[in-house]
Amino acid sequence: VARDLSRCAEDERNPERKVKLAGALHQMCRSIRQTLALQARLARQMRRDDQARAKVRKARVRSGVKQLIWTEHEPADTAELEARLERILDAEPETLARGSVEAHIQRLGKLLGLKPTVPARPPPSADMDPRDRPAGDVQRWGPEPVPRRSSA
Repeated sequence: VARDLSRCAEDERNPERKVKLAGALHQMCRSIRQTLALQARLARQMRRDDQARAKVRKARVRSGVKQLIWTEHEPADTAELEARLERILDAEPETLARGSVEAHIQRLGKLLGLKPTVPARPPPSADMDPRDRPAGDVQRWGPEPVPRRSSA
């Protein structure tokens, strides 16, 4: 469309019409430049967001595996396992972007020769504070209690 508009402006003999066509061409080109700049900005922002998300996931996986290492090994053995963990984490950033954090913790724990365990939920108890229950877990914990209104 911009090329056709440019050709029309070049071929136009009427000066007033030529000015209008040139103005329309200028507006169109400016819109195209702004669109391209916005698309580039959004792409940069998405890359930054993806990198930030990857850092958070990597930190969560690292923390979970280090907890397994700490649980199963003496402090003298942990340095070598943590170094191996760091090498593995640095070697597979794309893999960490997919799947659940818990699955990566278990997988890396197995790679390091650990016995990954999934922490069990505590059984519900009558004296448990309702704020300590997992939100929305109606099957195991029952419906959320209705807050009482104060009489004051």
